[in-house]
Amino acid sequence: MPDTLDPIQAYLEDLFVAAGLDKLPSDIKEEYSERLGVEVNRRIGLAMMDSLDENSLGEFNALMEKDEVTPDDARAFFAERVPDYEARMQKVLEDFAKEFVDSTEQLKNNPA
Repeated sequence: MPDTLDPIQAYLEDLFVAAGLDKLPSDIKEEYSERLGVEVNRRIGLAMMDSLDENSLGEFNALMEKDEVTPDDARAFFAERVPDYEARMQKVLEDFAKEFVDSTEQLKNNPA
C-alpha cells in the first residue's frame, strides 16, 4: 500500500476500524475497499449534482465522457463549482459511515 492514501482510501481505512473490520485479511479488505470506494464516490457525485446549474451539468457530462476520468477529477470539478462542497462531502461521508457501521453491527448481532 502506498505511503500516502487518497482521502477516500484513508476514510475507508478509518471506516473499517470503526466497524471492527480492520482485522480482516488484506485481500478481503482490498476487495471491499474497492466496492465501498465506488459507492462513496457515487454518493458524493449524486449529492453534488443538484448544486450544479445547467451549464455546469453539461461540463460535468463532458468530463465524464473522457477516457480515464478519475474520482479525483470529479472531486476537483465539484470543489470548483459547489460553494459548500467540503461540508456537503463531509455530510455524505458521515451518513455513509453511520449506515455502514450500523449495518455491520446488525450483521454481527444477527448472523445468518
